[in-house]
Amino acid sequence: MPIDFEIREVKESTDSIVSSMKDLLSQLTSTSIDFNSSALDEILNSISTKLFVALVEHNIVGTYTLVIFRIPTGATARIEDVVVEEKWRGKGVGKKMMKHAIELVKKEGIFKIELTSHHSRIEANKLYQSLGFEQIETNVYRLYV
Repeated sequence: MPIDFEIREVKESTDSIVSSMKDLLSQLTSTSIDFNSSALDEILNSISTKLFVALVEHNIVGTYTLVIFRIPTGATARIEDVVVEEKWRGKGVGKKMMKHAIELVKKEGIFKIELTSHHSRIEANKLYQSLGFEQIETNVYRLYV
């Protein structure tokens, strides 16, 4: 029996959403993340960032963030912090979230979506490739200040 997933944009901050996000983000990275209602409010008040959750029977089982920004070389979309609750992986949640993001970006008239994924996330990388994402040759640099 197919599972019905709903993808919804988060429009308001609740303790339940903050708690679910903390749980999901802890599965994304081993780095301690101080996600709280203030962090969620910042995201919700951003004009360039949208937070989405995947729901099964009103329970959050996945999330992704869509960032759209315009620079001199053109508009770009980035998909960030994609994570599916461990027990829901392999059931189509990630694929549905990515297709949702792709459609939103197309509606905005943007023709380029970027994302990064750690090489150890084998299934996630396979998913992105199956959806047409191509690995590009680049050096990614990060500076913590």
